[in-house]
Amino acid sequence: MIKPTLKWKRRTEIRTLKSGASVEGPTASIALLEGLRDEVIPGGALSGCHRAAAAGEQYMKANAPWTDRTGTARRGLYGAAAQSGDQFAVVFSYGPDIDYGFWLENRFNGRFAIVLPTQEVFSNWLPRFVAEDITLELRGQGSKFRHRETGRFA
Repeated sequence: MIKPTLKWKRRTEIRTLKSGASVEGPTASIALLEGLRDEVIPGGALSGCHRAAAAGEQYMKANAPWTDRTGTARRGLYGAAAQSGDQFAVVFSYGPDIDYGFWLENRFNGRFAIVLPTQEVFSNWLPRFVAEDITLELRGQGSKFRHRETGRFA
């Protein structure tokens, strides 16, 4: 007869905090979890939202159903990501100089709509983008998205 045995030994972990202090044991685990909660996971979520916004913008520009006359409406399509506290948002819209974007979306029973169809498509893809970027952040590989205004990686 085989008797199972359970062997374990206490593992002491040492973590270095952002402040430069080193902590050991359960305090290190708590510091690690707080770092994940406060920095890594939100950073990955925002990065995933930025990637989804950029991909959605490309999708809108490539799949807009109207025929261009000046190209202004197509160039005015954009996607953006935002964070407010622990809330994240991805927005698809027309630029402020495209005052007829409302009519493209709503007139003729939405025949020329592109923003709403893009939101419907990317609402299914967004969890994958976010999960991939959180995984990259957890592995310490950082973001793939370069922020438009700052030029830094999100």
